[in-house]
Amino acid sequence: MWTARHAVALLVVLTYAYSSILPPGTTFVQSIRDIFRFQEQLKKENVEDTICSETPPESSIPNRDELLELIRKSKIEDHKFDEHVRKKRQLSRISYQEYLDNLGKADYDVRIEEGWTEILYPFGTWAMDKQLMGQAGRETQTNLGFDCPFFGFRFNYTMVYPMGMLSFGLPPFSAPPWTFPNPAWPKQRDHSFVAAFYADAMFQWIGNTKISNVFFRSVHRPRLDDDEVYERNSQTNYGAPNYQQAGAQSAANQQFSNPSQYSQNLNAYSQNQQYNTQLLQQQQQIYGKRKKRQMPGRVSQPGMVVDPWLLDNITRHIQDGYTGANGFRAEHAFIATWYRMAHGGAARALDVSQFEHVKDWQNTFQVVLASDEIRTFAIFNYARLNWTSSNEAGGLDGFGGKQAAMAGFNGGNGTGWYGLPYSGEGRLWKLGYFSNVLTPGRWIHRVDEVIIPAGCTNASNGGMMTAPPWGPMHGGMAINVSGPCLRPADSVKVNFENWQTSCTRLSRVRARCIMPMFHKIGLVPIRMSRDGGQSFPFFGKFYVVNSERAPASVSLKDSVDNKTNRWYEPYAQELALGWQAMNLTWNTGARVDISLFGYWEDADRSHFERIDYLARGISNTGSYSFRPQQLTKQFLLRDAWQKFHFGFVQVALADAEDGVMWSKPTPFPWYHLHEWERYYGRNWPIDMCIEWFEYDGKRNNFQIDLTTDFPCPCKLPQAMLDLGRFMPIMDCDKDGDTSCPFNKGAQHCIQSVQPTFSGSSQQCCYDYDGYLMFTDDWEPDGDYTTFFQPGTPARAHRYGAAPYRLPPFIPTLSNYQLDLNPYRTCCKYADHCEFYYWRRMTNGCQDYRAPAAGYIYGEPHVITYDGIRYTMPGKGYYVLTMSDSPYHKLMVQVRLEQPDDTLWHAHVNATVITGVAVQENDSSIVQVYARKPMRRWRYRTDVYVDGTRRFFDKPHWKHQQFKHLDIRNPLQNMNQSEIVIMLKSGVGIRIFEGFGMLDVMVTLPPSYNTTCRPGESLSSSLNAPRGQRRCYTTLGLLGTYNNDPADDLTTPSGTVTRVQNPTTTASTTQMIYEQFASFWKIDGTNDKIGGVLFQDKFKPIYNPLLFAESDYRPVYWPQTIDMNASRVFTMEQVVSTCQNNPECEYDFIMTGRKEVGLTTLRRQKEFFALQKTGSKQLISCGPLLKKEGVVKTPPAANYLDGDKVVFSCKPKYYIHGDIERVCRNGTWSPGWWAWCRDRNLEYALKWMTALLSIFGISLIFVIFFCILWNIRKKKQAAHAERLQLKEQSDRLNKLENERIFGTSPEKTPLIETDFRSNFNMNQPSRPIPSQPPSSQYSPPVFAAPPPPSQPTRLPTYTNAISQQQRQFEPPRPPRGNMRFETSAI
Repeated sequence: MWTARHAVALLVVLTYAYSSILPPGTTFVQSIRDIFRFQEQLKKENVEDTICSETPPESSIPNRDELLELIRKSKIEDHKFDEHVRKKRQLSRISYQEYLDNLGKADYDVRIEEGWTEILYPFGTWAMDKQLMGQAGRETQTNLGFDCPFFGFRFNYTMVYPMGMLSFGLPPFSAPPWTFPNPAWPKQRDHSFVAAFYADAMFQWIGNTKISNVFFRSVHRPRLDDDEVYERNSQTNYGAPNYQQAGAQSAANQQFSNPSQYSQNLNAYSQNQQYNTQLLQQQQQIYGKRKKRQMPGRVSQPGMVVDPWLLDNITRHIQDGYTGANGFRAEHAFIATWYRMAHGGAARALDVSQFEHVKDWQNTFQVVLASDEIRTFAIFNYARLNWTSSNEAGGLDGFGGKQAAMAGFNGGNGTGWYGLPYSGEGRLWKLGYFSNVLTPGRWIHRVDEVIIPAGCTNASNGGMMTAPPWGPMHGGMAINVSGPCLRPADSVKVNFENWQTSCTRLSRVRARCIMPMFHKIGLVPIRMSRDGGQSFPFFGKFYVVNSERAPASVSLKDSVDNKTNRWYEPYAQELALGWQAMNLTWNTGARVDISLFGYWEDADRSHFERIDYLARGISNTGSYSFRPQQLTKQFLLRDAWQKFHFGFVQVALADAEDGVMWSKPTPFPWYHLHEWERYYGRNWPIDMCIEWFEYDGKRNNFQIDLTTDFPCPCKLPQAMLDLGRFMPIMDCDKDGDTSCPFNKGAQHCIQSVQPTFSGSSQQCCYDYDGYLMFTDDWEPDGDYTTFFQPGTPARAHRYGAAPYRLPPFIPTLSNYQLDLNPYRTCCKYADHCEFYYWRRMTNGCQDYRAPAAGYIYGEPHVITYDGIRYTMPGKGYYVLTMSDSPYHKLMVQVRLEQPDDTLWHAHVNATVITGVAVQENDSSIVQVYARKPMRRWRYRTDVYVDGTRRFFDKPHWKHQQFKHLDIRNPLQNMNQSEIVIMLKSGVGIRIFEGFGMLDVMVTLPPSYNTTCRPGESLSSSLNAPRGQRRCYTTLGLLGTYNNDPADDLTTPSGTVTRVQNPTTTASTTQMIYEQFASFWKIDGTNDKIGGVLFQDKFKPIYNPLLFAESDYRPVYWPQTIDMNASRVFTMEQVVSTCQNNPECEYDFIMTGRKEVGLTTLRRQKEFFALQKTGSKQLISCGPLLKKEGVVKTPPAANYLDGDKVVFSCKPKYYIHGDIERVCRNGTWSPGWWAWCRDRNLEYALKWMTALLSIFGISLIFVIFFCILWNIRKKKQAAHAERLQLKEQSDRLNKLENERIFGTSPEKTPLIETDFRSNFNMNQPSRPIPSQPPSSQYSPPVFAAPPPPSQPTRLPTYTNAISQQQRQFEPPRPPRGNMRFETSAI
């Protein structure tokens, strides 16, 4: 039965339901009055009752009668109060009259009255502000007039809300409490906003006069014209309000006791507001007039003004409060001011005597967004905060409730939230009394990419900032540091790693330190102390940049017209340098010194010393020039010309110990020229080159290590694919700086990422045909060096090597002395590059082994190391590749999530890669994330190293070193869409970003190839018990690296899923996903895989709610097009667009986006083209030696297997050796190496050879004849002797016979007969002397033999004959009568 109780309950429910849909600031009683049409009784006082009307009510100044009536009604109520309260009411009525009086003035600045000139920038109608609609809940969208970077997004508009925020999207208008970012995103809106005081607020009225308002305007600099400039203190300010003429209220300001003259009281301000400070005056003296800048409008108008003077003040405040903003200049600003806003549900004042009470309990604050369209700073100015909560939040009289007001920055779309102190705690009113900068009530933050607070903190510990966040390794640079708030008596010290420096306190928010010299590069820890070094509770990171890549503060200007006047030329006549004077000091009267600092090292120590002053005590004009021949040398170091051949130019203050400015490394030949000529003579270059040649030859042979550890790739595609072992040389990169100052003729040069244990580096260059350039192909003939300079190994790595502090491991400096300086001496000064190339010969590629490459791309498609292709639509965290080898423990993980919904508002049942995490052994952990769709205007990826965000958008940031890994970004890639991670073991990981998807390519060096022996299975090895030998190989989605595609799909337990290409069917894709890929998901159930490397604070970028759902069902391979998708595209369009490529068709159909499919197609083609040529194992025979004048065809370094090389000579030369050689299986075909000889010399040598040959042949004949003649003579003499002996023997026998038998032999003229028969007897014979008679011969006498006791030697037959001959020899006639003389043998 229906009773009164049911009626009351129903009324309560309806009342609550109705109140929940009321606009903010509207009470239930007001709504009831609207329902029953009680508007005629309230007249104009009930302004808020028409909140939902189309045309909001306007605030109006009461006329004379209305004002008198309001005052009369207020006085009637005075008798109800005591004397003290009556006086307050009377004063309040007077204040209200003054307020109305000021509203009629055109230049009324309420800041003067309230004392807000130091905290608020000018605002109000007199400052040409626009006003918000006169009712709560009515926001105004306005054009900023510039691009405003905020939290990685970029906006050109904003919406101004009464609830204390600037929003870049529609808020959800949900009742508090609020949580940011919105955890229900994307189902609910998560808007981007800047909130100085985020709470329900309403406008306050006194009668029908609105005393609350929201003012806003954009401020710009003038348009840029070539013939126009503006003055900082110009009286004509382009239509903007002239702040110099603004002042306090007029002394003749009348009381409202004479209402008839109220509307005529328009006196101008009499008190001038002085904004120009000493800093601005100094800037004007230095710069004078400045060029104008572009803006949307030429003349100021309400809501958009041209006011460079105000922007200069905003710039000064930011520079004073934010450490690192000295280079910032506000080009645009947006200023919004919430003036005297009441809390939501506040009681309205109808009695004018309540004016002071109502005014004191309102909030007044301001938000300023200042930007140069690259950097954005947000300034919160709190003038008065008197409440922290609204009735809607459950507060009472502006306090308490479910949630208090919040202040901070919300990135939107789930990006992130940054809150100010006391935000949401009910103590937000304290922001008006404290500050993070110098002015109480002012809070400054940098908000373009990440939210970085300015100023200092009163906390006992925390982080610290440095400006700049980097410094050159040679130190001496002034570094501003901030962190804790500094008291005047504080002693500030900062530890740069192990080096402690004393700092000078500049203000409460910052101190200045001098950076020490480092012998290393990379990220170093820093700590700050304010108690003299007793404790260091504030910490941060500081990056040390090598001298070669550090931006030069001192510019060494080389002449364009006269190439002799350059800093590296020894005979320079005039040299010039420049620097930014204001970067050194703001003092225009400061004096500076210009010094030369030299560097020198030997085998075990290094020296960095000042060697001379170029100038002392000169004006800080920012430029200086001098003539080296007229330079007065002071010789601060003895015999500096022998050692300090290069160094730096330093500009420093002459009368103060402060930061200095450095140039890039430069040689000093112009400085040492006189000493070199005096010691070496006019041929000093060649003598110095030979001196270095001999010295370098005595040092260790570093090239042996390079040949085995880092042989050069044979061709350019191999060098481009080998991401982990080689990286481009920064000044000779085909995708960056192509100047190649030391490698002319090269298309691309690379260097080894990691140095050898001796600190050396491999350097290889490739010509425009992609072939490796060799020093053996260099020729000293002519001007060959100008167009052919091959890559040479370096004794010292450009980026140094551990332990860094000793030569030759010091980055840049060791390389400059040991490699670059000798090159200049030998090749440039002496013009004898052969000495340099003999010591720095190009290493061949005979021992080079190409890496293996795996690739995952698209949604996502996988190509394993051994060539298996498949699609893996899994969601979550997966292992891309891993190795648990004790030598290199590798882990690469990817995050897969569903992309944005399709155009037909359906979820995509496939995934893309949005994050990559990498670690090897104990190296730093690198995380790379894709950015949200609207956050890609500047950066396409976010890179974090050990949780610290790193940027790569500046030249000196392009290559950064961390613990056991390097990260680089191509020089011309400014949006970080391509990141290359190079691990110490030689693993390279290249990450591409496209349309919010990451493509990952992993290259493995040969050392990662499987260690399993033939017949040893991977499954048994994985399941082998501990202590037993096991083999190692890579595992994961990219498969195993063992050149065998059969076992690529191996699970962590060793189970193998065998497939063959192609796998582009739904059944095969499902089988691979369920039997292989799903086992590589990181969910904490498999100890062999381990945990997730990703940090929890980096959430999925598309839909965190979908990412967390467990009922995800992927589409393995689409067979048909969805009905809704067919309204967007057709299957014919898919096929024609993708050119029958299955992966492209998959991505096109699943996302409905043509550009995604085309990106997949392009990336796949690029990878296959690079893999085909880069991973192919090439066989090289090495360079062929050739001498001067030899011409090789083809001219490139064709030294690979199958290449044929043909040699010829220049026209004036003649070739020798084999003119054609072929490379087969790493060996050249047999033959003599080719060499050439000058034709004139060739002809002369041929004639000489012919003549010498004839002479030699003739001489041989003569010699042969003489030899034969001599042999004949010897034979004749021997024959004559034999005959003579025979005759004598016969004669002796006859004589013996005659003696025995008594007969006398016949006498025969023996001698005559003998000589006539053997010699020429045709000559007339001489008479032979008569022979003595035979009676003269006596018989031979035989001696008795010796006694038997004494051994005797029996005479031989020859001795016996000789004895008989001597015994029976007749006496010889005189010598002169003998016709012949012979000697017995």
